[in-house]
Amino acid sequence: MSDDITLWAAFKKGDRTAFDELVGKHKMRVYNTALALLGNSGDAEEASQDVFVKLFFSRDKFKENSSFTTWLYRITVNKSLDLLRRKKRAPFSLDAPLSEKGDSTWADRVLSGEDVQKEFARKEGNRTLAALLKTLPEKYRLILFLKETEGLSYDAIARNMKISTDQVKVTLFRARKKLREKYLETCGKNK
Repeated sequence: MSDDITLWAAFKKGDRTAFDELVGKHKMRVYNTALALLGNSGDAEEASQDVFVKLFFSRDKFKENSSFTTWLYRITVNKSLDLLRRKKRAPFSLDAPLSEKGDSTWADRVLSGEDVQKEFARKEGNRTLAALLKTLPEKYRLILFLKETEGLSYDAIARNMKISTDQVKVTLFRARKKLREKYLETCGKNK
């Protein structure tokens, strides 16, 4: 497969097959990102279509000196959040696979590491976590998703959200702390 910048340059010159190749290359990542943010396949499909329509009509907006995948990812997050706001629904499907292999879920990845977090990885913990995530502010949910699911760096998150890297770190710390506190309160455990 050709690299994204080469495909994009060919598409800008009118090569429709280059656009089709870009769609084929990125459609699962776009769909999985939308699914994780929106929580159901119908909405994820709708957001994915919106992403590729926007991409098609944005030939002149991509600056080829930056990362194509970061730009595409930002469009995906924006389209998903737009749909989410329109439908006023809580995001995240904790049982959605993180990759095409489907070998782990969002909750498995977010909550691995610490003893208290290992409890979340169980099926019952996933349901509790899903309910608690819905109570967090949208900014917290989004930053948790970008860092824990997508594995973006602090700098990439800052660029995508148009905030400083320090703000990303502080917000992520607060989101994790708030989620942990809510879980401990819900489960009746002492801190």
